[in-house]
Amino acid sequence: EEECIKKYSIHVECVLCEGEEDQQPDQNHPLPSYLDYQTNGSVKSYQTGFFPSRCSDSSVHSFELSLGTGMDSLGGPCDRRDSDLDPETSTDLNRFCDGPLKPKTSYRLSVRAFTQLLDEEQKDPSSPLYSDTFLSPPVVTEAEPLSGVMEGVSAAMFLVVMVMGVTALLLCRRSARKEVQQRSTVRMNVRREMPSSGVHMGVRGNRRVSSPIRIQNFESHYNKLQADSNYLLSDEYEDLKDVGRNQPLDSALLPENRGKNRYNNILPYDSTRVKLSYVDDDPCSDYINASYMPGSNFRREYIATQGPLPGTKDDFWKMVWEQNVHNMVMVTQCVEKGRVKCDHYWPFDQEPLYYGDLIVQMLSESVLPEWTIREFNICSEEQLSFTRLLRQFHYTVWPDHGVPETTQSLIQFVRTVRDYVNRSPGSGPTVVHCSAGVGRTGTFIVLDRVLQQLDTKDTLDIYGSVFDLRLHRSHMVQTECQYAYLHQCVRDVLRARKLHSEQDNFLYPVYANVNYNSQRETLCRR
Repeated sequence: EEECIKKYSIHVECVLCEGEEDQQPDQNHPLPSYLDYQTNGSVKSYQTGFFPSRCSDSSVHSFELSLGTGMDSLGGPCDRRDSDLDPETSTDLNRFCDGPLKPKTSYRLSVRAFTQLLDEEQKDPSSPLYSDTFLSPPVVTEAEPLSGVMEGVSAAMFLVVMVMGVTALLLCRRSARKEVQQRSTVRMNVRREMPSSGVHMGVRGNRRVSSPIRIQNFESHYNKLQADSNYLLSDEYEDLKDVGRNQPLDSALLPENRGKNRYNNILPYDSTRVKLSYVDDDPCSDYINASYMPGSNFRREYIATQGPLPGTKDDFWKMVWEQNVHNMVMVTQCVEKGRVKCDHYWPFDQEPLYYGDLIVQMLSESVLPEWTIREFNICSEEQLSFTRLLRQFHYTVWPDHGVPETTQSLIQFVRTVRDYVNRSPGSGPTVVHCSAGVGRTGTFIVLDRVLQQLDTKDTLDIYGSVFDLRLHRSHMVQTECQYAYLHQCVRDVLRARKLHSEQDNFLYPVYANVNYNSQRETLCRR
């Protein structure tokens, strides 16, 4: 059953610096009111009052609104509001109003559409059903607050409201499904729990979230993606660009935590970040740039994280200890092309080292041509008798932002790690990291998931696996080159299956493909 849009409100944001034009407003309800914005210097945005839609008519409509003039449909002028109303504790929806805009100020606008504003049973305004349009480009008010403001704002409002009308029907369908999912009390699939709300996990509109391909049809499917210089493959990868990107990053952006991030554009979402135990009641001591990632077997099968910094090595080992990690994967070198990509965070020899309150000792190191396996004992200073065996799988021939020279090498490495993980029952997530924890890290995790699909199912889904990861951490599988490489890995595995016995589970020959190598180099240069 579909529900239509019943109410709208306008979100107004004061632009202090340049941002992405397609950014969404804060996913909270209610947003601050004009009174909050006027009295609290830290509040940079507000919403107007709620005005009704034409619910019974599904056609496209435009609304003529004059923002900042105290329109009754936007809540009326703000000088009529009770100045003693506490905006921090009040849930009175009538407190929203339409106050004047500041002169010579940039604003961005968005429309919030509600299919349900109040809980219909409890009249509770804290759990509405809504969706937001993207924020408009900045609109600059003129010097006189009432002379030239209206023209610019009216033009922007016309564009935003037109977008609102066109997207209304799509929002109705999504909101109706969201209500059904939120009220459901039973989940049939607890091993791979998907988010119930596309809005809160960064999925906008009724869009494709997966693309399962029958294994027997994969090679013909891949050939179609490669046609016309990888046109369809490029288009498919571009479709993943904005997945998950509108989720809150509040913890990562706290001033106390900024120095813990290796790159300021690769940050964990609040909803999926790994939390450390607090130290001395420090509210920021739980932060680490790491995210839980879903796998084929468990909802938190992996932890994707950045390469440790000099100041976060102790936090890294603390996470390993607290998350009961027995296996970790490193797919970067510490220094690449003269640049530090990851701090050396483990002991150089068998002499034990302290990392915070933890003691780490390297037991063995097996150096192979393309990867190294190290074994460590780890224990807490408070419980010296309780030790844990930890393995580090270090892949050493993977260039940053690129792919390995052959598919055989990485396929063997991923299957080797999977074999060890399967022999570690009761262990926690597998930690995977490169430098930023998204490109090579995401490619490794997707390949591990897809190889398991090949072994257990009659379909595989590379697109859906990348989509799934990007809901939990941005930029997973960071380049189109890496996305194409995943397809090449699958094709080579399937070709090997046709030529060799299925008992040969670990060694797959590499088939020369000059055309692919040429395309790979082109993609990697983009």
